[in-house]
Amino acid sequence: YGLKQEILKVLDQLSEAHNGIQFNEAGNYWIIPTKPIGKPRMTRRDRWFSRPTVERYWEMKAILKKEVGTLQTQRLKLWYLIQPPKSWSKKRKEAAHEKPHLSKPDLDNLVKGTLDALYEEDSVVYEIQAIKIWWHHSIIIIQEFE
Repeated sequence: YGLKQEILKVLDQLSEAHNGIQFNEAGNYWIIPTKPIGKPRMTRRDRWFSRPTVERYWEMKAILKKEVGTLQTQRLKLWYLIQPPKSWSKKRKEAAHEKPHLSKPDLDNLVKGTLDALYEEDSVVYEIQAIKIWWHHSIIIIQEFE
């Protein structure tokens, strides 16, 4: 409960700082504490030889399906809160907190992976608002809006 309230408070603050995407508690939303993984490029070899990248992607996809299920909505807001690497100094982590995440994984790959997990046919989605920022825990927040 405490983490959820903290996230909601931070999202309100970030909505003011990042024009364009605003969190609204009125719609259906899910807060999933898992590391966001971009959709990897799949090859035929992945059918019989599992690469760690592909395994992590399938694990994230299973978590999203379990927590959210299959969606039918045509408009989504996606927040990717990404934990800094453990190798970073405390000072660097604090400096990056709540700042835009400008390195890999790319936002489009994160969105592709999320949509593949949540939709049987993701072509029904016509509007997506997405943001990725540094935060002290890795979390995916999904919100439906009308």
